[in-house]
Amino acid sequence: MHKREFLKLLGAGSVAVLVGGCDKNPPTAAATGDFPKEFRIVGHGAWGSSRATGIMGVLQAQGYLEEEFANKGVKIDFKPMDKGGIGINEAIANGLVDASCFGGFPQIIGRARGLKTRVLASQGYHYSYFAVRKDFPGRKPEDLAGATIGVGFGGYGHLSTAIMLHEHGIGLKQVKLVNMSGTDSSAALAAGRIDGYLGDTTLFALEEQGLVRIIYATKGRQTHASGFGGLFATADFAERYPRAVHHLVRAFLKASHWAALPENRAAYFELQTRNSTTPLRYLERDHADRDLKEALNPVVDDYLVARYQEAVDFCLENAIIKNPIDVNAWIDRSTIRAALTELGLLNYWTHLDAAGNPVAAV
Repeated sequence: MHKREFLKLLGAGSVAVLVGGCDKNPPTAAATGDFPKEFRIVGHGAWGSSRATGIMGVLQAQGYLEEEFANKGVKIDFKPMDKGGIGINEAIANGLVDASCFGGFPQIIGRARGLKTRVLASQGYHYSYFAVRKDFPGRKPEDLAGATIGVGFGGYGHLSTAIMLHEHGIGLKQVKLVNMSGTDSSAALAAGRIDGYLGDTTLFALEEQGLVRIIYATKGRQTHASGFGGLFATADFAERYPRAVHHLVRAFLKASHWAALPENRAAYFELQTRNSTTPLRYLERDHADRDLKEALNPVVDDYLVARYQEAVDFCLENAIIKNPIDVNAWIDRSTIRAALTELGLLNYWTHLDAAGNPVAAV
């Protein structure tokens, strides 16, 4: 996979992710106290909903932030956002958010273009599904040469699509990538206007209607096309209010632990169904073969760092970003380690080495 393959297809999309946002971040400031008067947090949410999804949805529903910041004079401003990672990047650039949780690829795009953030925890690893139009002759990813594929430039599926193709021996010169939102890609695929699209569980509905065929799922550590990402705070906020960031991470871990408990599995699915447009049967199918404890593992370990580093290297090699990123300086290991220790959860989740193999107790 060569740099020139990406220049034409991806260059314009990546440049458009942030427009003049870098200089809107407030300058780094000295500590101004233990806690802010207001803590502005954004989570993913469905269109028009006031409730977040994923672990951020658990955080919101269970009141863990309010618990952690009780009697500290902090107003929690928790808002869902339906614009994905690109929209959250824009909010950071405009100084509208202090912390959030979203995919690693748009985080990398933002960081490379000047957004000062600090990665604090993992959001886990999420499956994606590649579907083709119902009459597409191919049956596996290796058959995608010559295909027209919908992809949202700068979104989580952008990198995952490129990695999936690369892992199955398909060069980007062998396909045509079309910059489309997930909704538009699904509609175009159902109508037969494109050949394929890497998406989430929304593709199950099109499959049930007989409009598409799902030919691949990014399951298992043998593929790096699964989605990854993490909880973060802006660097300015983290430097001003390190104690507040510590309590944020504690709240996030409490939410992750709640979701990981087997007795809460059904309640977690019910929460996600209520806060999104995803039917219960799709969530159950998505997680049919794995424990939520594994799927939503928040630990910052060598594997998470390696995934970020691999993605950064890939983006640099293919001219998706121009500026290098010091991943080890970007990812904060110490805050989550302290919080895990305090909560008695240091070895509750599996820690992985850079290759994805479990390691001995920390």
